[in-house]
Amino acid sequence: MPKLNLDNYKEVQWLQVNGLTILNDHFLRHVKRQASRLRKNKHDVTHSNALDIISRSYGFKTWNHIQKEHSKQFSENQIKATFNYQTPDCIYDVHTIKQLHSAVYRFLNCEPLDQVIQFMFYESDFSCAVLELFSSERDCLNSLLKMGIIPDEELEGWTHRNDPHFYESDETIKAFRFIHPKPLTHQQAEATLDNIVQELRLVGFSLTCWPIYIWINGKLPDDIEPPDLEFGDDSLPVKSLPKELCKRVFK
Repeated sequence: MPKLNLDNYKEVQWLQVNGLTILNDHFLRHVKRQASRLRKNKHDVTHSNALDIISRSYGFKTWNHIQKEHSKQFSENQIKATFNYQTPDCIYDVHTIKQLHSAVYRFLNCEPLDQVIQFMFYESDFSCAVLELFSSERDCLNSLLKMGIIPDEELEGWTHRNDPHFYESDETIKAFRFIHPKPLTHQQAEATLDNIVQELRLVGFSLTCWPIYIWINGKLPDDIEPPDLEFGDDSLPVKSLPKELCKRVFK
């Protein structure tokens, strides 16, 4: 992906909501500004000490720790931008895939696992729920991230291009990864995600945004059955994903 050009956008905001911090350039500038304010108010604090104090307030050991983590997580070919669709000339967050995952791990206070859980919503169900429940894409993303649900655009794009179950159908999908503190079986992942979508109110009344097709380490459950077998539809998506689609973000 080419380098993201921000020159055409009026506003770029740093995202930090209730402990969810994305370790991007805007967050670093935010810490620097807060450190400068602290030093002005407390004249006996050096600039270096002020940077460390503000860094610790966000859960990092030192300012140097923030810089090292930022360097590890930055990869130019993975840059993403999330727009406020109510004001499309405003980007409210710019991040890499690693930075987004790292924000979720910090918020959930857990370490990366060997396990990779991926799942999908039908896009029509997801879009209806988003429009009904959230005032903006930002609000939706914040709510999902705090539940450990992270957009998986790579899986989504590959599925639409390569899986006959989807590209030969009128239905399109939204793909996600699910971060959980402990390893889960397919049955446990399904039950946990079902509880989450109910907590987020993605289902109920006219909304039917249930998770479909859960892969764990690239595999669907062995006992999976086609959803419309009783109507003569015995089709299923790819049961084993290519390794590059289910590799871990943090090894």
